Amino acid sequence: MSFEAETILGRPDDDISAKLHKLLKDDEDGVSAAQLMSDAVGLTYDDLLLLPGHIDFPSSDVSLKTKLSRNISLDSPFVSSPMDTVTESELAIAMALHGGIGFIHANQDIEHQAKDVRRVKVCFQNTK
Repeated sequence: MSFEAETILGRPDDDISAKLHKLLKDDEDGVSAAQLMSDAVGLTYDDLLLLPGHIDFPSSDVSLKTKLSRNISLDSPFVSSPMDTVTESELAIAMALHGGIGFIHANQDIEHQAKDVRRVKVCFQNTK
């Protein structure tokens, strides 16, 4: 294995690095997600280096649409936290306009929450 690969993967003396070293052969550029997930070893962001590669389909074929609930679908899997320092009507509107959802926080009286929800609904419905 090259010095670069060893630098990226780390030393093969811990479980995760050993797994990656075992999967990655000298003549391979990387491993598939299926290969990485084949064992019951957990991986974190620090364990991986994702590099762009070739795809054999147009990016317009990629759909990030996901179901949040039985009746709510999102075009983009982006959700903002229902914290008073994070999501009020302005962020919820921006999230909706980009295909996500913002949860209005509950650290306010019910009238203010209802007012924020109405603002989001009116703004979002006017853009359709």
